[in-house]
Amino acid sequence: MILLGDPKPRGHRRPTYGPQVLGPLKKIWAIMDFPCGRRLKAILPKIIPKLEAFGEIELEPETRELLMRISASTIDRGLAPERKSMQLKPRSRTKPGTLLPDRSLSG
Repeated sequence: MILLGDPKPRGHRRPTYGPQVLGPLKKIWAIMDFPCGRRLKAILPKIIPKLEAFGEIELEPETRELLMRISASTIDRGLAPERKSMQLKPRSRTKPGTLLPDRSLSG
């Protein structure tokens, strides 16, 4: 197959869930003690009206609708950077080379 000219640039989809959705989602996620996306998706329809009633979050109608229909996978992708920043780094257990015995000359 021979191509004539440059390939057409692919169009990118605009993000459906921007900061106006991910901001409240992060707050709800923290209030609910950091559940996985699947569990958070299941509780969103019940918890959003209660959080609004107690004044924890204030949502516009469009944002509330987007939060109600967001998928569990999209929740996980949206919260991934936040989840990664909360991970603790393990300590290295490697000792410095000077503390190891020198066995190169012992035969």
